[in-house]
Formats: sequence, C-alpha cells, structure tokens
Amino acid sequence: MVSAQPTGNHQDKTVVSYDGAKGYPYVATMQNAASSWLIYNRHNPTATQNEFTLEFTNTSSGWSGAHETNTSTKNNASSTTSRRIMW
Repeated sequence: MVSAQPTGNHQDKTVVSYDGAKGYPYVATMQNAASSWLIYNRHNPTATQNEFTLEFTNTSSGWSGAHETNTSTKNNASSTTSRRIMW
C-alpha cells in the first residue's frame, strides 16, 4: 500500500508498506511514470514507465534459530574455534 504520494519536489519520497496478508517474503513491482528522459528499461526501449522490484521481509524480533517447538540443541555454537581467523 502506498501511504505517501510523491509531490514532485526535490528530496521526494514514496512510502510503501505491506500488511503481511500474503506471507513473507513478498515481492511486488512498483511502477513510476517519470519524464521520458528518465525512463530506462533494457528489455523494452519503448517503455513509458520505470519498474522497480520491492521485497518485503518479516521483521520479527524473535530468535532466528528457534524451531516451531521452541527447542534448540544443547551444544554451544561458540565452543568451536575457527582456525581461519587466527593469524
């Protein structure tokens, strides 16, 4: 959903948000009708709009290694020494 439209002034921006209704990650395409000299499309030289790909990822603050059952292994991942960074 576009919640703020550009005004045409310098330092303009468009605010885009996604409610998560179709899951994550979610990829969408945004089209921008700019001046003809600003339009670039390497696959279509007669394009009248720019296209941008937007990817929304989940910003969950949960632990990234957690399993659905909230279990984890008993091993400490930091106990293994990496010899590559020991100079």
